[in-house]
Order: sequence, then C-alpha cells, then structure tokens
Amino acid sequence: MRIRLLAGIIASLLLFTTVNGAKADAVQDEISRITNQLATDYRINIFYDYKPTATWQLGGTPADATDTSDLATFVSILNEEFRKYPKAFVHNTHLGAIVLVKDLGVAGTQRAAVPDYGRQILWLDFKRYLQRGDYQRHIIHHEFYHMIDFELNNNAYWKDPAWMAFNQPAFKYGNGGASAYQKGPINWYEMSHPETGFVNHYSTTGVEEDKSELFATLFVKSEANKLADWSQTDTVLQAKTKYIKAIVAKLDPSMDETYWQGLQKQSPVPF
Repeated sequence: MRIRLLAGIIASLLLFTTVNGAKADAVQDEISRITNQLATDYRINIFYDYKPTATWQLGGTPADATDTSDLATFVSILNEEFRKYPKAFVHNTHLGAIVLVKDLGVAGTQRAAVPDYGRQILWLDFKRYLQRGDYQRHIIHHEFYHMIDFELNNNAYWKDPAWMAFNQPAFKYGNGGASAYQKGPINWYEMSHPETGFVNHYSTTGVEEDKSELFATLFVKSEANKLADWSQTDTVLQAKTKYIKAIVAKLDPSMDETYWQGLQKQSPVPF
C-alpha cells in the first residue's frame, strides 16, 4: 500500500509539473527522498547524479534536468521491486551500490543493466526499456541475480553441474547471453516456454542466464503466473524453481515458504 502511495505521489507531481509548467523541484525532492530511504534501509549507496568508477569502461551519463520525469518513473519501479527483498537478504549478498545512468553501454553495445562484480555495483539504465513495463522490472532482478551467483561461487559463469543435470539429456546451452545481442528472427526475451525447462529463449544461452531468468521471473507477477501454469506439467521447471529457492534461503533463511506465500499475493510463485 505504501509503495503504491509513493508511485501515486510521483505521478501527481509529474502531472502538476506538466500541466502548470512549474519547475521539477518537487519531483526531484521526491526522487531524492525515495532513493535515500531505500539506500538507508538496505545499507547500500544509490547514485543517479554521479557516475562512480567501474571495473570496465562503461558508457553512460548521470541524469540531468531533462530526465526528471523518466528518472522519477524508474525510481518508483526500483523502489517497488527492490522492496520485495528482505533487508537481510540484500545485506548478505554484499551489494554495495546501485547506479542509475542513461545510455549505458559496454564496448559500444547498449545495455539495460550491467553487474559490476569487482566493485559490487549494479548499473541500471533508467531510460532504456522504460516503456516496456514488466520487462524493466525483470531486468532489475535478473542482473541482481548475476551478482548473487558471483558472490556465492566467485565466478559469474560457473557451470553449475546440479543445475545442468535438471535439463533433458540432449539439451546443450548456447554461447552465452552476449549472443542474444545479435540481430535475428528470435525474440530472446519473450516469456514463451520454448522448450521443456526454459521460460524463454534467452535462458537457453547459458547456465548463468537460465538461473538469472528464472530468479527474475519469480518476482514479476505476469511472468510468475506463466511460470506457475507451465510448471504444472514441466517437471524441469519445478526442479529449477525449488533449486533457486534453496539458494535464496541459504542467504536469508527468512525467505522460506512463508515468505514465498506472502510474495505470492503480489507475484504468484509456484512451488
């Protein structure tokens, strides 16, 4: 209820700014208040007007005065999605900061998000895909899980043998998530259940992407509903879901069945 109220406040302020031509000071103050509270609650830093040093050479620039509306919309989404996590869970992942920029990129390739494992920073582009609703929410959880995977295994590309064993014997993963940036006829990100054990084509590109995609799917209502339907007959998805939940519980035992049942009221989660 409180999260919806915050979103409503931002929407009202943006409407006031647009209709009356007033300065965006009130919206900027609300952005600052929400990000400061989120940072305090989760013991992390959140930057949107400053670009810290990254492990890699990242493209991207901080928000300026022309970005107030888009930034406010994204901050509302971030606040809603991140607060689905218990505070202890985030603390135990050792996440250090979230950085919001526009035009995020790596080596000339546009990215919606980048997990910086070395500096424990989650980089998010607050403008790209902003109009795609649930996909923008999905990205936040997906990239955060990459950081969790690295924290647990000290390797972002660890070929988890237990996870791979869930798949059908003939299945082989592709060449990693980067291969999906190539243009082609495949819609990599659509929740399509293309084959047994996978929620979309992107999850077939690598073990690390498969795990991150499933984790993210659990937290987005429209996607979790589809996962619940598919899992009724897909025993591989059932097994993978249970496995992800076990990983999560190791980081924070409070994320047990009671937690998932509570989350289910917002985003139904199977098994």
